[in-house]
Amino acid sequence: MIKLDGWGTGAVNEAKRRGMGVLAIKGLIHRRWMENEKKDSRYQKSWCKPIDVENREFGVAALKFTFQAGADVIIPPGDFRNFSFCVDHIGEILEAPLSRREKTLLDNEFLAVKDYPFFDPRT
Repeated sequence: MIKLDGWGTGAVNEAKRRGMGVLAIKGLIHRRWMENEKKDSRYQKSWCKPIDVENREFGVAALKFTFQAGADVIIPPGDFRNFSFCVDHIGEILEAPLSRREKTLLDNEFLAVKDYPFFDPRT
């Protein structure tokens, strides 16, 4: 969302200006569901398509980006697999900044899904 239109960056900057903390939700969301895709997914309870955490590099990069974007706290995903992923990798996520390779990975993923946002802040 931050990369889509800058809305998230503006909200984070305003919160920081006011001395407020920033809670991040949906740090492991990839995009909205495509038609009929959800019924065949292992994430049928999710209202948007999560990052498949079997792709460790993508999951770690997404969470590093979430913190780098200004989040003070990440609300863990409701799906136990994704929650466990966050717990298992939090040290790695917090210890090292987003690498150039990870940023390239996220940039490429963004280009692939930018037309399928899961949230439109203009609505």
